[in-house]
Amino acid sequence: MRMSFKELKDEIAKIVPKGLDYEVELEAGDIALVTKDPAAFAADGLIGQIAKRVKRTIVLRPDTSIMVSQEDARRRIDDILPESAGLKHVYFDPCLREITLVCDDPGEAVGRRGSVLNEVRDSTGWLVRVERTAPVVSKTIHDIRGYREANADERRKRSEEHTSELQSPDHL
Repeated sequence: MRMSFKELKDEIAKIVPKGLDYEVELEAGDIALVTKDPAAFAADGLIGQIAKRVKRTIVLRPDTSIMVSQEDARRRIDDILPESAGLKHVYFDPCLREITLVCDDPGEAVGRRGSVLNEVRDSTGWLVRVERTAPVVSKTIHDIRGYREANADERRKRSEEHTSELQSPDHL
């Protein structure tokens, strides 16, 4: 049987060490943990423990306070990513706090053992995904990613409204 949102939050609170600042949000079938200190959750397999206990996929998202602006993030990406990666596009999804880098050579963009990717993530505060440039340019994919970036505020607002509905006593 599935747990209610309140039960999920209570189970997560039992596992997370005291003093760690976080919020729990719903993202479709996943549970998002939004925190100012993602490294604390990544250590000691804490995310895995939470996922196992609540039997749901856990996604770790950075708090907006630790993320740099899109313009600043773009400059940092240009400085950090090697030319050999062949960066073609950078798409921002502020709702999911995620950057998608479309490159000719994703291996160069990720770096040895993820070193370049980790450096981009640590210097910008955003989550980073890397994709290979498609052999055929898709206007549809480009338009969808542009839409997601342009309407991020509305998407976040709807998500927050849905979460608050689930927390109301009427829903439980």
